Amino acid sequence: MGTGSTGRTADRLRKTHRLTAELRLDHAGKDLALLWLADFVASSYVAATRHGELKPWEIINAAHPIEVTELDPR
Repeated sequence: MGTGSTGRTADRLRKTHRLTAELRLDHAGKDLALLWLADFVASSYVAATRHGELKPWEIINAAHPIEVTELDPR
C-alpha cells in the first residue's frame, strides 16, 4: 500500500482495476515544489467532483477563486 495522498489515490485506482501494479507512481524531489502546487489543485478538484471530498477544494476556492474548463476526454 502507498503512503500519502498519492499512495491513497494509487491504491484506490488499483482496487478498481484502473491502474495495474506494473505502473509505478513516484513524486520527483523537492526541486519541483511548484509542480506539487499544481498537483494539489488538480487533485483537490478531482476529489471534490468525482469523490465528494469537498474540503480541500473549498479551502482553495475561498482564498483564490479558480475557473475550471473541463475538456471532453476523447
